Amino acid sequence: MTITIGSGATRRELSDQDAIKLTSGQDFWSSENVAGIPAIRMSDGPHGLRYQAQASDHLGINEAVPATAFPTASASASSWDPRLLVKMGAAIGEEARSMNVDVVLGPGVNIKRNPLGGRNFEFFSEDPLLTGALATAWINGLQSKGVGASLKHFAGNSQETDRLRSDSLIDATALHELYLEAFRLAVTQSQPETVMIAYNLLNGTYMSDHEYLLNTVLRGQWGFKGAVVSDWGALNDKVKSLNAGTDLEMPSSGHLFDKPALAALKTGQLDRARLTRAVANIAAIADRKRPAFTGDRDALLQSHVALAQNIEENSAVLMKNDGTLPLQPGRKLAVIGALADQTRIQGAGSSHITTPQSISILAGLKAAGHEFAYVAGYTLDGQADPALVKAAVATAKKAEDVIVVLGLPATAEATGHPWRCRPTKSRCCTPWRRPTRMSWSCWWRAPWSPPTGRRTPRPCSTCSSVVKPSGPPRNACCSARCRPLAN
Repeated sequence: MTITIGSGATRRELSDQDAIKLTSGQDFWSSENVAGIPAIRMSDGPHGLRYQAQASDHLGINEAVPATAFPTASASASSWDPRLLVKMGAAIGEEARSMNVDVVLGPGVNIKRNPLGGRNFEFFSEDPLLTGALATAWINGLQSKGVGASLKHFAGNSQETDRLRSDSLIDATALHELYLEAFRLAVTQSQPETVMIAYNLLNGTYMSDHEYLLNTVLRGQWGFKGAVVSDWGALNDKVKSLNAGTDLEMPSSGHLFDKPALAALKTGQLDRARLTRAVANIAAIADRKRPAFTGDRDALLQSHVALAQNIEENSAVLMKNDGTLPLQPGRKLAVIGALADQTRIQGAGSSHITTPQSISILAGLKAAGHEFAYVAGYTLDGQADPALVKAAVATAKKAEDVIVVLGLPATAEATGHPWRCRPTKSRCCTPWRRPTRMSWSCWWRAPWSPPTGRRTPRPCSTCSSVVKPSGPPRNACCSARCRPLAN
């Protein structure tokens, strides 16, 4: 049998096999090229382009092409200025087109429910109205340049710990007024080309399979017209997800689910109308005419430096001054904090940008002609060092003005980071070539057997419970989802 989409010049007929094939990724960043429907090229991320021209990953491990690192959402939200977010989105769109990227995976509008969320820096606010207004502006700016947005992570994803198996239990009022409102505002006011579903369950159902939220709310009540895309590796059941409204599985799973889906289509378990809609949604994005980039990319990046600085300046929050700023020349100045010697302008993980240039606080002070005494004051691994504290106090006592630079290291603001990765032969764990500021974090719930790479049940070293992984391995170390062997 065949599936027909479009009309007139855009009319296409796809075999059932090709239709199902189209709903899975071709590789890490692209959809399939099937029946004359071109591939959609995607790339992170929410505050700058993380386009990987060579080795690909969704962890921020491998280098990406240089791009402008704009202030993260946690910073730009403090500007309360949608006009700046329009400009940021437009600039990211221009850089995306310079690499022939069709869809940028952002913005992130997760509500900051937990202050310990490792990915809070990627998201705007705990307030859904502010989040929705800024996300709408960002999307409108991006899509004005012919680049599609991917509004994420839908929905109820407010923590990184156990995000692959956590169940967000939310009553209807809180769900619609708090956790969904930013999505509603962005969808109804900007119509992003795609919406990305989250890994977690919501009220007992995986988001990839959530019929109520994907069909009744997103498409029905809000009128969403684009494609629903899975987060990378977030699909649990191809048939359930297509029936529920998830159109495109990313990244490629090697078409592992194609045969079961085809069999389900023949028996009626997979709704043919839902499959047809998914194919049509994907094709509409793939067929969209996008402007070609004809300029010089290096010049483009340079032109965005002033914009990034302007957004940064408008995002800074000055709590109290009392005449301290601007710094007066000739006064004894001390700078305390190891982070002053680093460029902690972004968190780690999938949104980490390879910047063409970055300036630390120390370098900026030197460039401005200031003389100062500097001490680290603390370690970056969280270990207490009384000697560093003592040196910081002594240095501060000798100064007239003191700049203290505090914050969290990359290991604390990330999508996850294994402290070390030992099983060199495990199919579920790729050894880390080196310590990296771009590591993700994950807390192991099950041991892995390194000699053979097989996952065998063994007592947990932390709680002594016997656990085993549930479900197939996904794309990374942090994908382990475990459950007790016996209940």
